[in-house]
Amino acid sequence: MLQDAVGVAEMLVAHGERSIKLVNVDMPRTFGHHPLFQPGAEGTEHTTEVLEAYICYRPDLGYVQGMSYLAATLCFHMDSFTAFKALVALMSSSLLFDMFRLEATRTFHYIDIYNQILEYELPALAAYFQETGIDAQMYAVDWALTLFTRSLPLDLALRIWDVYVLLGSPFFFQASMGLLSLFQDSLLAMEPEDIMRLLHNFPKTMSSQQLFEAISSVSLSCQEITELLAGGKLWSPDEVRRVPVKFPDTYE
Repeated sequence: MLQDAVGVAEMLVAHGERSIKLVNVDMPRTFGHHPLFQPGAEGTEHTTEVLEAYICYRPDLGYVQGMSYLAATLCFHMDSFTAFKALVALMSSSLLFDMFRLEATRTFHYIDIYNQILEYELPALAAYFQETGIDAQMYAVDWALTLFTRSLPLDLALRIWDVYVLLGSPFFFQASMGLLSLFQDSLLAMEPEDIMRLLHNFPKTMSSQQLFEAISSVSLSCQEITELLAGGKLWSPDEVRRVPVKFPDTYE
């Protein structure tokens, strides 16, 4: 048993070292346009500290691309220790925990539910995306992993965060549908490459009032979305802390 424990410890250390290397690779690409996140700048240093602390806290999960955007967003508004605690709480949401585990069956479950909701809420857009080869994995996974901070102006993404923290994972789907409905007419007139460009970089001219009016028009409630998601396991925050994470076979 002691030998097994030593083996696990060595594996966790190696996993942590690889994770820290990935953090150093990703940080220059995280809000790289912002003065606080230039190499050696305060935001970069604080975000790196937060991510390294999280790697130590959950060495079985380690660092996964996308986490840097979550941690950096928190570091805009908090000191490193408070940002770390907030990241732990944020990562306890079922959606984020499952997506960052990188287990295909869980990711596909969320994508399947996403597609069902898209077909129900915006059937014309769902049909057009299918016709033009736009799959939810091409954009919605990134929306989830970064909670919209890479695709939306930061002030709008933070408004979504406010409600996500309150309502949890189902609100991600409501926010996604509201966002798509707001741009549906434009998207239906676009070629695939222009669609992808828009889905990864929404215009700064959009107001929070426009966005939340669109979100409020989504017909499915959070409770109904929760029931849809219940076809697969939804983790509670307490369960998240106890769920083991499988190590990936390879690291990029």
